[in-house]
Amino acid sequence: MHRLRVALLEVRPEVWREVSVPSDYTLADLHDILQLAIGWTNSHLHVFSSGLVRYLPPDPDDELAESHPSMDSASVRLFEVLPQPGSRIQYEYDFGDGWEHSIVVKDILPAGQQEGGPQCSAGARACPPEDCGGYSGYASLLQAIRDPADPEHEEMLTWCGGWFDPEGFDLARVNRLLSTYAARRRAWSRGPVPRDTASDQYREQRIDLLARILEARDREMDKEHKSEGRKRSRGWVPTNTAFAP
Repeated sequence: MHRLRVALLEVRPEVWREVSVPSDYTLADLHDILQLAIGWTNSHLHVFSSGLVRYLPPDPDDELAESHPSMDSASVRLFEVLPQPGSRIQYEYDFGDGWEHSIVVKDILPAGQQEGGPQCSAGARACPPEDCGGYSGYASLLQAIRDPADPEHEEMLTWCGGWFDPEGFDLARVNRLLSTYAARRRAWSRGPVPRDTASDQYREQRIDLLARILEARDREMDKEHKSEGRKRSRGWVPTNTAFAP
């Protein structure tokens, strides 16, 4: 079992998660875990990178394939690319907004202690809203929400659905999602990890599974969002979120 610390770069205070992931999960599986644990919606492309080597889903239109070696992320397992505590890999989600995450191995449990599925043991703060414009766009969004005199105040509040809490993080919800992911995955797979994880059939099943869980999560959060919006003053947001220079 790999215990990983994942942090979204440049946002301060830090958005981070500590997750435990079976060592024989692939990087494609890790992508799913990160989407669920951090709070993204799997609406954009992604890539893992270590040095010049990139790990991503196959893409015949990949313009960097010739200059940057690439491997199918569904064919590489965690113990292969992150072999020991201290090993690192970078994860970028949404090439437009450019959200970069650092992933560091904190510990690796022996094979005899690798029972169970993925879990999140700790974390802090919400990930930024999708399509908000990257680091600078997120900073502008928070500023507009905080300041009623900002010319984009009302527009940004409406875009966020009335309010946004950058300090929000629901550990119990994340672990429910991860538990559902692991249970449903075992239900249609041949054991915890099927042999041919790079097959089109496995890839399609994995994508469909993640989509179903995210849809259920978003419906649940929409209901809570509307309820919470009625309780809070319109546009409430903490004031201590900043960005690294």
